[in-house]
Amino acid sequence: MNVAHFKLKSHFEFVDFCKGLAMLMIIVVHSGQSFPNMSRFIFYGTIYGQMGCQLFLMMSAFLLCVSFEKGKLNSIEYYISKYFKLIIPFVLAMIVYMVICQFGSNRFVAHIYNPKYSLKNFILNLLLLQQVNIDGYNSLVPGGWYLGALWLIYLLFPFICKVYNKLLNKSVMLVYVLPVIVLLIVIFLQTILISNGIYRVGNNTFLYFSLINQFPAVWMGIKLYFDVVSGRVEYKDKSRLLIMFIILTCISLIVLKIDKYYSFPMAVFFSSCSFYSLSKYIYIIIKGNKILILINKIISNYGKNSLGIYLTHFIYAWFVPQCFLSKICINQTALFLMYLLLTFILSYITGIVFNAINNCVTGFWLRTIKRYGN
Repeated sequence: MNVAHFKLKSHFEFVDFCKGLAMLMIIVVHSGQSFPNMSRFIFYGTIYGQMGCQLFLMMSAFLLCVSFEKGKLNSIEYYISKYFKLIIPFVLAMIVYMVICQFGSNRFVAHIYNPKYSLKNFILNLLLLQQVNIDGYNSLVPGGWYLGALWLIYLLFPFICKVYNKLLNKSVMLVYVLPVIVLLIVIFLQTILISNGIYRVGNNTFLYFSLINQFPAVWMGIKLYFDVVSGRVEYKDKSRLLIMFIILTCISLIVLKIDKYYSFPMAVFFSSCSFYSLSKYIYIIIKGNKILILINKIISNYGKNSLGIYLTHFIYAWFVPQCFLSKICINQTALFLMYLLLTFILSYITGIVFNAINNCVTGFWLRTIKRYGN
């Protein structure tokens, strides 16, 4: 594939927009967890925000395809750079949350975030191997599982791309069949675990966060890349893509409502498919300059600063409400909606500051490694 197209601004704008949208969804679900007494209808709607992680992974896979086609994934320096760009913000966030847990609210620590400090967890997390740590996959930093999943995707991505190309060369249908097979494997594994009482399964468990369960999002990100660079995303498809997104999103919501162990991998699968349609729709809209400029700029800026926002938004989504808002006697739905807007703003500001510090520290380490490496 020719990646020269990606010098065009619109290609990266749609990625930033999708990442920003994913970040807003994640803030919604985590903020909603601090207001369990709000309207059941609103609370149920906030739960779908957890699927923003699938949109994140899809965009990560899309951008990795660009790097793969440019040959960057064949370089050891590339992986060293990516490791430090993940581990340094992880360590910075870990320090922040250790301080919060040390001096903060006991309710926050016990009810919402319960860190597990052990030598094993420190070693595996610092190696970004949360994906093999059954007891500590999310133990040191809230949402830390995502960085571990991202690192594993970096390592396996050349292999995943080769599998995609081989299946594509044999039959396009195989490209669609593989994620279905993976979904069935995950459900089968969950059934075995439940029948033997080996490990807890369901939402927000080790298997839910595992890469095999998140695989459909990565796979659809690769397919999205091939569709975009080959020109198979056309303006005439806009209405069809929007309808498909709505239908698949409704299916995801229905599946989540079932709330059975098998419903969560199914929700990941259907939401990945829905975001595939949504991403193509957003690509068409942004490319055609039909989207409102202000909304595009706000959400895209959220996407550009998504790493810092993701790692720090838990402070406002979880800690602040537990400490300061739990005793306010007004309608919980109204309080949630007002506080959600404030969380969007504060998370954005904190994310920018966090990213600035992270960029300085990461840049220093990478320059030091390069200096001594030469």
